Amino acid sequence: MSNLRNLSIEEHQELDSWLVGKKIVLNHRTRRDLSDVVNMALLFKDVVGKLVNMKNYTSHGKLALKLLNWETFSLKVLRKTGLILSRPSLELLASGDLNAICSLLFHLMRIERDGIQFSSRRASPVKGQPPSSQSLDNVDADAVQQASPKITHSQSSTQTSNDPQMSLTDDKSNNINVTETPTQSQMDLQAMAASAQMSHNLSVACANYEEQLRINEKKELYIMSLDQKVQYLQKIILEKEKRINQLLDHLSTLSVRIISMQTSIADEPLQLKNQYLANE
Repeated sequence: MSNLRNLSIEEHQELDSWLVGKKIVLNHRTRRDLSDVVNMALLFKDVVGKLVNMKNYTSHGKLALKLLNWETFSLKVLRKTGLILSRPSLELLASGDLNAICSLLFHLMRIERDGIQFSSRRASPVKGQPPSSQSLDNVDADAVQQASPKITHSQSSTQTSNDPQMSLTDDKSNNINVTETPTQSQMDLQAMAASAQMSHNLSVACANYEEQLRINEKKELYIMSLDQKVQYLQKIILEKEKRINQLLDHLSTLSVRIISMQTSIADEPLQLKNQYLANE
């Protein structure tokens, strides 16, 4: 299953019954809560607990940070359950779209009921995965079965032939065909397996690269938030320093006034004595 889809009436009825059993009401508040991947991850953890590590997710209110969480959840959990989501689908989930939430909950309901289901093709291996040994055995058996009618026909023709030398030649050529046909098919299968393995390794490397890009983007956002906090604290420090300087100015002014008052008080008795002597 890839991307989200609109549910049919019957599927909506199944989902409603499942939600009643889970005691979940899809109102506006619930949709807003489930738009945060932390709450959705808790629901998945109840069903596929081994795939969900809650340490990978942090609750956020901003849409950009929610989307980063959803990308991580899609890579680490949803892909392993057979659900591959595009970026527009993840944006719908991060914004709390009703149809997107219902589609994802329906996927979770089917996992709980039927287990994780993966689509498989018997004729050709899935792109990015090497063919299994069982499929190789089946192709070898088909190749041998296709070669066996030719052997039977050639043997009957040699029995009816009157020339023994021609019969011996035909037998040798048929034996060569018998040994060459399976060998050629095995070489083709080995080439297919090698190509599929290379494609698988390339897809794994691309997935790891994308995951590292997301991790780096999260780190950059965290660094930006720290820079904003540092700038805010620097502004506060400047304001405090300005206020301290103002208080120091006031203190120095008061000190000058106090000193002048003390000087005037100390000189006042001497002035009175001089006046008294002058009067006598």
